[in-house]
Amino acid sequence: MSPTVSKNIDIPPNKHIIYPLAISGLFFMFSFHLIGRPIIPGLDPSYEAALNYFFDNNIFVGKDIFFTYGPLGFLLVPQPVGHNILFGTVFYTLILLGFILCYFQILFSTISNTNRFLQTAVLIISFFLGNVLVYFGTGEITVALIVLLICIADKWNLAHFLFIAAFLSAFMFLVKPAYTILSLAFLISYILIRYPSTKKIKMLLSTAGTALLCLVVLWSIAVGSIITLYNFVIATLELSSGNSSAMSKSASMNWIPFVIALLLICIFILSQPSRVKKFSFIFLLPMAVWFKYSFSRVGHAPYFLVLIFIMLTILFIYADSIKHKMYCLLLLIISMILVTITINSLPYFHTKDFLMRHIKKSFYSKRYNNFSTIFKIRNFEKNINNYSKKYLQNYVIDKKILNTISQAPVDIYPWETAYVFANSLNWHPRPVFQSYIAYTPWLDAKNADFIKSTSAPDFILWNVKNNKNNFISIDNRYLLSDEPNTIFEIIRNYYLHLAANHVMLLSKSASPLFSMPEETDTITAAWEEWITIPEHQETILRAKTFFQRTFFGRVKRLLYKEREMFIDYKLCNGKVVTHRIVPDNAISGIWISPYITPGHLGKPNDPLKQTVSNGRVWLNGEKVIAVRYRSNDQISYLNEFMVTWELITPSDV
Repeated sequence: MSPTVSKNIDIPPNKHIIYPLAISGLFFMFSFHLIGRPIIPGLDPSYEAALNYFFDNNIFVGKDIFFTYGPLGFLLVPQPVGHNILFGTVFYTLILLGFILCYFQILFSTISNTNRFLQTAVLIISFFLGNVLVYFGTGEITVALIVLLICIADKWNLAHFLFIAAFLSAFMFLVKPAYTILSLAFLISYILIRYPSTKKIKMLLSTAGTALLCLVVLWSIAVGSIITLYNFVIATLELSSGNSSAMSKSASMNWIPFVIALLLICIFILSQPSRVKKFSFIFLLPMAVWFKYSFSRVGHAPYFLVLIFIMLTILFIYADSIKHKMYCLLLLIISMILVTITINSLPYFHTKDFLMRHIKKSFYSKRYNNFSTIFKIRNFEKNINNYSKKYLQNYVIDKKILNTISQAPVDIYPWETAYVFANSLNWHPRPVFQSYIAYTPWLDAKNADFIKSTSAPDFILWNVKNNKNNFISIDNRYLLSDEPNTIFEIIRNYYLHLAANHVMLLSKSASPLFSMPEETDTITAAWEEWITIPEHQETILRAKTFFQRTFFGRVKRLLYKEREMFIDYKLCNGKVVTHRIVPDNAISGIWISPYITPGHLGKPNDPLKQTVSNGRVWLNGEKVIAVRYRSNDQISYLNEFMVTWELITPSDV
């Protein structure tokens, strides 16, 4: 049966428009704040600064860069670069206005004149709690707006609102594809549930066609080349698939409160009229998508609160009576607390005041950054810029290194972009500009091809400050194994020139410093067994390792995540060092021996007295005599796997 207008729902007459508009205006003033953040060092702040730098310097994500954000990703994290804070604030303002207007339009359609003030009071409480507990970002508000547009299409049988939702979904692909995937999950679910068989295909094709057409047009405007859209889609799929293994992070947690919250929500839905129960099914697919995103890496767990708030807010709107609305509000509070208890059980959030800190953060932000700041945007930008300069002071590099680089193109390795802004460097980034995220052979190959091309920069500034002067990547991964093909091209085409203040300057070599890798022997290995490595002199030894997933492992990776995988290095001095490995990139070669730290290349805190013009510096380090592979998820892989030894020899041998 096709969607029809419910008999219990009336569109507010024109004479009552002033009231909802006035309430919407008040809520806009309450919710509005300028968005913008300082440029600071760190893993996540580095990509935020990079997104702002790219937009301001006409470096296009999707064309020159591949990342989890799109060419307009800076809109979510604007910084004092060009006019980015102004652009980000305008985008946030438009999305927030649309969200509030749609929200009140739907709510007031269910409110009788006699109960309007009581209903408004309930709404204020629920909206305030949502603002405090979740503290939406621009991306989350956009997803909520898309769901509200679907609600309007459903309540008044206005199909063109679905096309508006499709346009917003396409636009968000240029901002952050993850939000597009979530939004399309809502749209597809709604069409499948609400439309009869004769109209399902037509509406799916119409909505998908609208989204695709909008995406092509918007991409052409933003990037200037439709061809690059294909590569960006492939990169997005690579980033998504590799994330389930390379970026997963497991921890024991208390699932009981989480399950209770979901059961309470289900019980409430089952108590509602059939129209509400049927509409509630649009949340199943998005919840599965968002659950994978939120819990595949424990640090992302709070994002699930956003979806719960959106779902219960919609149920609040759809509830037909005051009693059901009050029950829904109570359920919102209880479920948020229960899910927060589950999140609080994770080591990452293991503090008793997790919820209170989040509430205080919201109050603090609203106190010092509210609607009145819109008239002081220049002062706001100035203050953020001053904070940035303060944070960047410790990232000014040695004058000798800075004079050597001058205005020549330089890349930053592995990810710290604070050096770019602190020293006004001419940054020429590789396609996957943060090493830890090049976690599939396809992504690794993009960086490797760039490094060995004529487009490669003259210098690479290698930072070891943020990893305790070791070659340690994210989650205790060994940096020299993160992106094997890229690392090989770096040591083959760049030599160590200078080192000072926790950075190493690599200069482009006139000729290759290493020969191409040579495969020697292939063995069959098993988990938890020590493997004696072959003898090697004056060479680098790597292990091209092929892990084969079971059927269960492939399904688990698709629907949820894999657990961590490790390699133990037994050094000649008896010491055992453990690092996490990236399963997909292991086939390209895990760095085995020598086991190197920056100290083996020279002292990163002191300037080098000479230029090292060959690759032999990479042969320094501790000799490794055996390795062992371990996994917390062995059921996802076959017990035996293949290891092919690979030697990399300096060209002057």
